[in-house]
Amino acid sequence: MKTATLSPFAKAVLDGMQKIPKQIPSLYFYDEAGSQLFEQIMQLPEYYLTNAEKSILQNQSNEILSAWQGSNHISEKLQIIELGAGNGEKTIFLLKSALSLFPAHQLEFIPIDISQAALEKLSHTCWQHFPQLSLNPVQGDYWEVLEDFSHHAEGTKKLVLFLGSNIGNMTWTESIAFYKKLFSFLKTGDAVLTGFDLKKDIHLLIPAYNDSSGVTREFNLNLLRRMNRELGATFALEKWDHYPIYNPVKGAMESYLISKEKQTVVFKNLNCDFHFEIAEPILTEVSFKYSFSQINDLAKNSGFALIENFTDAKQYFVDSLWVKS
Repeated sequence: MKTATLSPFAKAVLDGMQKIPKQIPSLYFYDEAGSQLFEQIMQLPEYYLTNAEKSILQNQSNEILSAWQGSNHISEKLQIIELGAGNGEKTIFLLKSALSLFPAHQLEFIPIDISQAALEKLSHTCWQHFPQLSLNPVQGDYWEVLEDFSHHAEGTKKLVLFLGSNIGNMTWTESIAFYKKLFSFLKTGDAVLTGFDLKKDIHLLIPAYNDSSGVTREFNLNLLRRMNRELGATFALEKWDHYPIYNPVKGAMESYLISKEKQTVVFKNLNCDFHFEIAEPILTEVSFKYSFSQINDLAKNSGFALIENFTDAKQYFVDSLWVKS
């Protein structure tokens, strides 16, 4: 099969299986089943990230918008654009505050997600809570959709949301490149609100990626199911283990799928196969954790000015507000 005819998922798998270690980009967790599993993960007691960020947006959304408004004297139309929006469980608190500060006709919400099912659920939630809100969901990879950000309606300010510690899945170099690209599509006064998982006790981190009920394990193994279904692969799930570990040198949680035995997996749709040694890993996720100084450096190196950091009570998580000045 010619590479040009392959889906982005197939290309990523074919490329990743030839690397050392073998790896798959974490964005491919989120097929329909993966998105449903991640919703379950967000409800787990061990997965502190969701509740920490939810508490920030629930209790400080007015302050977040006021901090941005105060620095820019916003009186124009406002677009809130969320990258990787998911089900919008946390975002509704920010939308509620925005509707209290701006007339409904001046506000538009543009959620972007690779999962159509997640967007449909989010849309239903928004229509229930905010029937007056202008809603424009976009299905797709936000890397592809970013080009649309360069088209500015006259008199419109943009607030881009990148919540849930999604930035943690990028390396430092990738993060700077991402924000520089975003910076180039925004105009003076536009802002970005990013969720960062802060560095903390490792004993709090490990259970968040390896919960006692096994949902995170199923989330990781679902990548094998997806390759079987979409690429004609022959992964036998019982021959694989879920293995998360904290890398203190990188300052990141890493998730792996570990081969329990020597085996060869055939990819029928790709007309190839790959051999695995016993205990050989497939890297499926890297989730970097941040310090406040690293957040400040990332904003500065990307061209943004940091307005304020908003943390939960335990300082597990931060939503950092930056502006293009």
